[in-house]
Amino acid sequence: ALLVLMTVTSLRDCADTSVYAADVAASLRGIDKGFHPLWEFGHVLWCPIGMLMWWLTHPVSAQFFPDHLFLQVFSGFVAWNHLAAIGCFLLLYAITCKCGLRGINAAIVLVVLVCTNAVLSFMQSGTAYVPGFTLQLLAIYLLLEAAEQPQPSLAFSSETWAYSTPGIRPLHTLDD
Repeated sequence: ALLVLMTVTSLRDCADTSVYAADVAASLRGIDKGFHPLWEFGHVLWCPIGMLMWWLTHPVSAQFFPDHLFLQVFSGFVAWNHLAAIGCFLLLYAITCKCGLRGINAAIVLVVLVCTNAVLSFMQSGTAYVPGFTLQLLAIYLLLEAAEQPQPSLAFSSETWAYSTPGIRPLHTLDD
C-alpha cells in the first residue's frame, strides 16, 4: 500500500526542504553565507544528514540532474524521507503486533497511518517530519520491548524519543 501511494501521489509542498538543500549545496560548493550552512540551530542534524544522503544518492541523482547540484541534494533529502516512511510502516506494524492486532485490523491501522497528511504528504517533501515520526515510533517500539523484559531498561528508548523531539532531555538523565 505504501509503495503504491508513493507512486500515485505527488508532492504539493516541499516546506523548508529547498532552504536546507540550498544550504547543503552551498556548503558543498564552499560558498560563504556568513554562517556555516550545515549547522542550522533548529535542525542541528538535518543538513549533515542531507549531505550524507547526497553522498549516498548522488551517483544516481547525478544521472537525472547532471548539472544541478541543488536537485541532487534535494533528491537525497527525499530519499531519506522515503526510507523513513518505510520505517514508519514497518515499525507501526511491529507495534500493532506487539499490541495483539493481526490481519485486517493491523492492515487498517497501517492504511490509516499511510493516508495521514503527516506521512502521505511529507514523505515526499524531504522535511525532517517523517524521520522524526519514525524515531518516535521506534521509541514506542523499544518501550514495548523493554516492558516485556524481566528488568526493563528504558535508557535507549527514552534517548530515541528525546532525539526525535528536540529540546527534551532523555528521561533517564532528569535525575542527574
